[in-house]
Amino acid sequence: HEALMYHLADGYIEDPANISNLNEWIEDPKEQFIVLRGDVGIGKSALVAYWLREQNKIRPDRKVIWHCVAYASDKKDDGEAVRKRLTAEISDLYQLPDDTKLEALVEMIQDKDDLLIIIDGLEKFTTNDGSKQLLWLPRMPKNVKVMLTTTPDDESMESLTYRHWLCLTLPPLSIQIRSEIIQKYLIKYGKKLTEAQVDKIANSKLFENTSAL
Repeated sequence: HEALMYHLADGYIEDPANISNLNEWIEDPKEQFIVLRGDVGIGKSALVAYWLREQNKIRPDRKVIWHCVAYASDKKDDGEAVRKRLTAEISDLYQLPDDTKLEALVEMIQDKDDLLIIIDGLEKFTTNDGSKQLLWLPRMPKNVKVMLTTTPDDESMESLTYRHWLCLTLPPLSIQIRSEIIQKYLIKYGKKLTEAQVDKIANSKLFENTSAL
């Protein structure tokens, strides 16, 4: 996951508004949870990776667990799989007994270092076991922040809306951002398009999504 973070962050073109919103959330003691909502391919994972890389420089003391469902090694990733990983990671990060249940672990760390948990890609969970309803996620102490990402039309949003968690919707890519992505990608391979060619691609509505680019 750490290697994935640097890979995704390397190709991200910073959107100051999104970065600012995430920075405000992580420093706000009143908002413990945030949901990043956006279409498939809009750049949620890249945004999270870039922001997390910068946050690690600002707060190296904060402990982090990032689970990206789309890239998980378990082909049938679900809430129970994430629950097991959280249990193992928290035990390791805080040097606690590895045979302790997750509910007990989060209680044991409430007076310890801050923890950020990121679950990226709820829409990719299986749908028949309560994974998308977050039945596997225990109540978290105040020193734990949780970030989740999903798509607007996924059934996970129903549960997240019911919980009244802070929600940040990622809009389609601006033309300026599209142009920068095109140019930055081509530079990696020693290639270049004319300004007119870049403008033609960037101005196409088809390329509002990074997956199309």
